[in-house]
Amino acid sequence: MVGSIIKAFWAAIAAGAIAAGLLLAFPSAWGSYWLSAWLAMGLWLLILRRARRRYALAISVLAALIFFLVLFRWVSISLGFSTPWIALALFETLFLTLWAGSVLAVRRLTSPVWTLWTAFSFAGIEAWRAAFPWTGMPWGMLGFSQVDSPLKGWIPLLGENGMAFLMVGVLAALVSVTWKISMPNLVSAGLALLVVIASGAGLPILPTSNHSPKLQVAAMQGGVSWPIEATYSRPGTILAGHLAQARNSDLHGTQVIFWGEQAGDIDPRSDANWGAELQTWQAGQQIPLLFGTLVYREKTTSNQVLKLEDGNISQVYSKREPVPFGEFLPARPLISKLFPEQVKMLPRDMVAGKSPGIARVGDARVGTNICFEVALDSLVRDSVNAGANLLYFPTNNSSFGYSYQSLQQLQIARFRALEYDRSAAQVAVGGVSALVNPEGEVLAQSGLFRADTLKAALPLRDTLTLQARFGSGINSFFRFGVLVGLLLVGGDLIFLKVQKRSFQHSEIAARSGRKADAKTGRGRIQHRSKRKGKK
Repeated sequence: MVGSIIKAFWAAIAAGAIAAGLLLAFPSAWGSYWLSAWLAMGLWLLILRRARRRYALAISVLAALIFFLVLFRWVSISLGFSTPWIALALFETLFLTLWAGSVLAVRRLTSPVWTLWTAFSFAGIEAWRAAFPWTGMPWGMLGFSQVDSPLKGWIPLLGENGMAFLMVGVLAALVSVTWKISMPNLVSAGLALLVVIASGAGLPILPTSNHSPKLQVAAMQGGVSWPIEATYSRPGTILAGHLAQARNSDLHGTQVIFWGEQAGDIDPRSDANWGAELQTWQAGQQIPLLFGTLVYREKTTSNQVLKLEDGNISQVYSKREPVPFGEFLPARPLISKLFPEQVKMLPRDMVAGKSPGIARVGDARVGTNICFEVALDSLVRDSVNAGANLLYFPTNNSSFGYSYQSLQQLQIARFRALEYDRSAAQVAVGGVSALVNPEGEVLAQSGLFRADTLKAALPLRDTLTLQARFGSGINSFFRFGVLVGLLLVGGDLIFLKVQKRSFQHSEIAARSGRKADAKTGRGRIQHRSKRKGKK
């Protein structure tokens, strides 16, 4: 009993250490530290390699659950109740539990093979986590933690799944040496260290953006207050705040103005007064404006980005991947029966757009992805391949309060800037907004719930990185390759179990036969002795 309590205590400590290390790698109230992800994953792999299987699996489940509960805390803030938050954390935990179980299942393989499978399976399962179900939930993917690390030069080559493969592969190779010092293990560890050394030396893959043409950008927040419900109850408040901020800002030399998602809380195309006021202001400035608005219909909505230029308002983009449970309800009839009061918060389902959105502003071709779409690499890749030389991520984020959700989103936007060698503008209604160069460096950043204007000269880049060209194929390779691997591992385990049972049955039958022979032999001896006695 005492021994079990001690084991449970140390398991909880180990799980907490892993979860804390991973969380420290993502922006939050305590900052962001890329090295902590390496330490946490190193500890996790060491446990998976050396601890007892049940013990290691229990630690893995608990570590993943703690990680996702803390990472997604802002979900309950946004929705006002905890059920979706806990359900999301539990569901995401299943992915990492599957990974841990598959790693433990092949632990008897040679270390190089174990290292390869450990890295490949992690990248593949993360690829599924980012795409299933519906749009998946890419938040907290391991590669996103490395935007400030010496390994960030690998990001344009490998993307989010490849970065996970690289990190876990390096760590698994090093852990294998602690398991057994042998020539194959030392070679694997040496190759892993060469990867790190190459990263530190700097990968000569992309030229710097110092000499690229630049676009003078102004990104604005109109200033909203928390809680946001009072602002939403007065349509036009957000639009008025942005227009006031624009009038009070020095826009000398600015070539384009960005506002956030739903900064037009009244669609100026359907309200003549607001439309006229915006057109009058823009005509005086002669600066193109890109901003978001929400279009309401009887049973649906559409999340759009509009462009105001030369007095004309045109639609640039309609959101292609609405957020399940946030912008549309899957299985609405069933959910309505289970949570009738909460469903009233989302009376309409958002209609998805069909194609990438590119807005031309002088020499710039601005590719748009709205809010959570920044985390869906396929959509950003579509924008880049459609000709975007600058990325624009309008977002709202005002419903997440003073949580760290907006900072996490900014980290993903910085990853996309590095991945596709593009400047990026994350522009929020409630914050955090930021202007980012192609090297992933933040040139200007705002705070939460304040009126602000950010200005910077953003380089315009036309480079097509490896991820832009082949990222879809790379992700599919990990996603479907891991399915094949899991099927092989599962089939092998079933085969070994059947063989073991067959062997056990054979052993039992053999023992039974020997016992029967022994009894028969004793019977014969007794029978013979009786016959002798009669004689």
